[in-house]
Amino acid sequence: MKFFVKLLAVFLSVASVSSWAGDSDGLITILYIQSPGVALVKAGTIVNTPGCNTANQWAVSLSAPDGKSMYALLLQAQSQGLPIGIHGDTGACGDWPDRERPSYMYIVP
Repeated sequence: MKFFVKLLAVFLSVASVSSWAGDSDGLITILYIQSPGVALVKAGTIVNTPGCNTANQWAVSLSAPDGKSMYALLLQAQSQGLPIGIHGDTGACGDWPDRERPSYMYIVP
């Protein structure tokens, strides 16, 4: 019985971590660069917001190759007036203290 309880506790803790990642979609309403090379973006309202994201925005590091690709996608979507979808990095706010880091983003078809 103790084994079952421990297994259930591990499962629930792992399952709940994945739900801490935020999600948003919509038109880009805020996009700017903050020193030291971090793009801050808002596109729709973030749902499942982790506790560290108090600004309801995303932070994309421009020093990482994936961050540069994400920024290019953001510029393309904004210039064409297309909505984007963003999924968070399981609650990681490492690029900016009060904004979650995206795991991936896409232009909404």
